[in-house]
Amino acid sequence: MVALTAILVVFPAVSWYWLSRGLDYRKTAKAELKDLGPLPDVTWHNYTGKTLSKADLKGSFVIAGVYDLTQPELSGQFGREFARLHDQFDDRKDVLFLSVVGSDSTLLSSFVKEYGLADTTQCFFFPTAADAMKNLAQTGFRMPELDGATSSYIAFADTSSVIRNYYDVRDNAQLKRMVQHISLLLPMAKSRDELRFKREAEK
Repeated sequence: MVALTAILVVFPAVSWYWLSRGLDYRKTAKAELKDLGPLPDVTWHNYTGKTLSKADLKGSFVIAGVYDLTQPELSGQFGREFARLHDQFDDRKDVLFLSVVGSDSTLLSSFVKEYGLADTTQCFFFPTAADAMKNLAQTGFRMPELDGATSSYIAFADTSSVIRNYYDVRDNAQLKRMVQHISLLLPMAKSRDELRFKREAEK
């Protein structure tokens, strides 16, 4: 009788509880994804010589930052986080990493090598003059905060090239939330990436 009660009452109740928690989590996470305007409509000139237009970004998730490689503390934070994210989503060719960096490209090759971001199918770097950097950060990506021509924020855009949220690269909690948002919009088979990111971040 006890076993029958467990099968008919307890197990369904427990299943309903975890299902409802999962639905609440998805609703909360989805509510945090806003329409914050489109990605900048410019022609991007990658350091490899390849050009990239806004049309080329359609159908891909975009993770973008505007930072200067002459600022080692901030650029190092972007390097580490982009490397970690690239490792997680390396098999997802619809996840792209865009970096608008300072025009001093002499630092770029060592930066790309140090952080393992030489994947030219996913990782793009655009050496840009300071005035243009500031304009892209301020009016192109509409970053929440600027420090001169740079920003500590990562912009996340969906497959329609609409910016959905911003995350401070210095805040680990925000970075974890970004991975949860990306995983939410990716096919369900990729949800395990969120758990792996958490494990790595807690080491």
